Amino acid sequence: MQKPFQIKPLKAEPGRGLPYCNACGAYATNEAHFDVGNYIVLRRYCDKCLPTAEYDPSLN
Repeated sequence: MQKPFQIKPLKAEPGRGLPYCNACGAYATNEAHFDVGNYIVLRRYCDKCLPTAEYDPSLN
């Protein structure tokens, strides 16, 4: 399990809604970046789920 190395806030853009949280399905407000060897995984989380955000490469 890996913790995010960078977190960026998401902003609503005109004509586009916010994406959904990868953990609970609510609207995501943050984008978490995970360093997984040769690539970076980007996942989106709401404020409630962000403190427990982890990525497990063996699940994908």
